Amino acid sequence: MNIILTGMRGSGKTTLGQRLAEKLGKHFIDLDHEIEKHEKMPISEIIKTRDWPYFRKIEQKICANISKMDNLVIATGGGIILNKKNIQNLKKNGIIFFIQCDIEILKKRLEKSNKRPSLKKGKNFLEELNEIWEERENFYLSSADFIIENNDNINKNIKKIISKLNSF
Repeated sequence: MNIILTGMRGSGKTTLGQRLAEKLGKHFIDLDHEIEKHEKMPISEIIKTRDWPYFRKIEQKICANISKMDNLVIATGGGIILNKKNIQNLKKNGIIFFIQCDIEILKKRLEKSNKRPSLKKGKNFLEELNEIWEERENFYLSSADFIIENNDNINKNIKKIISKLNSF
């Protein structure tokens, strides 16, 4: 059984996933890093040289392959939930945790990173954050088995996830 972490960029999926995997003795996979390895370039370059539809196509392919593996903690990209096939594949062998984070906290976290390509032309990611959240909120909520608020202590959130896993 896999543990899948979904959520907005900057919600803490990777950090939480790495620590959770270590605590549970599972292998950690960051889906975005797998895409970068596959394409041999950072996501920002993929978007620059190709486009978002190409990225989503590769994301779906890699998601399908990783979903067949077992005993993983998987941090997904923020937009993974936009494709029903991705969710179906992930749920075949996994439990989905939506890592929710207040928008203001997301903004503070994302201000520190300039690696993230804009999703909409003419806007930087911070400008489009509220719009993206409104577009995706229902997808995150409807695909999640559990919701974890990740606004504070990461160790407390790891305990919450483990508790939910034990009750599943």
